[in-house]
Amino acid sequence: MILSITESCSMGCIHCMNDAVSCDKHMDLATFKDSIKFFNKYGGIELIISGGEPTEHPEWIKFLTYALENARGPMNVCHVTLTTNGKYFIGNQDLQKYMMILMDKYRDFNIQITYDKRYYPEELNFDETFFYLTPVVFCNKVEYIYPMGRAKNNNLPWNSKASKCFNIRSLVRNLKSLSQATLVLATKMKFCTPRINYDGRISLGESSLCPKICNIHEGEQTIVDKICKFKCDGCSIINDNLSKEYKMAIGEE
Repeated sequence: MILSITESCSMGCIHCMNDAVSCDKHMDLATFKDSIKFFNKYGGIELIISGGEPTEHPEWIKFLTYALENARGPMNVCHVTLTTNGKYFIGNQDLQKYMMILMDKYRDFNIQITYDKRYYPEELNFDETFFYLTPVVFCNKVEYIYPMGRAKNNNLPWNSKASKCFNIRSLVRNLKSLSQATLVLATKMKFCTPRINYDGRISLGESSLCPKICNIHEGEQTIVDKICKFKCDGCSIINDNLSKEYKMAIGEE
């Protein structure tokens, strides 16, 4: 499950499915704590703290520390990943030292730095020792491009197999349970949906542009019902090419 604590990002990567820009759309602490409670009921085993660029949230370190201390998931097992472009860590020795303290204390914590030189507008230098620590993982190649946000505006050739919401929608429709669906996704190493947005609303796709269909204060049955009834033509360019069987799985046939 993705927990997006901010929609702000000043990087301007051309492949961004969020079309993120610098802004003040940040999650407040009360919503963050409620989001952790929601995750602990329905979130599976992987909590991804993301954005936007999460390090542009003015209190992201406090939020991250709180998550490490309190996120447990419905199985009382939780791995926390901070996804970032890594820019804020470069040359920031105090921050690097604090992150190393967290990595030593919480072994189920890692930092994922996504840095695909094909799409980033500036070159970053990750030659410091910190970036070679085992809990720091690099994603140097974005596997799938989605025709959303800045990627669509820049006419990048997309290669996605289905919409970002496909997995969670098909599983919830079949299992009639959000918590079971997220656990099944975990067995497939798929953790990027659903997404809790900065204001506590929930979308089924990874992008901030995806429709918000429910919120963290609603009960599971209400959320399941809304997922089963959900229709969206935002990714029709992808989903129109699905097989009949796959279209039926998300109620599009």
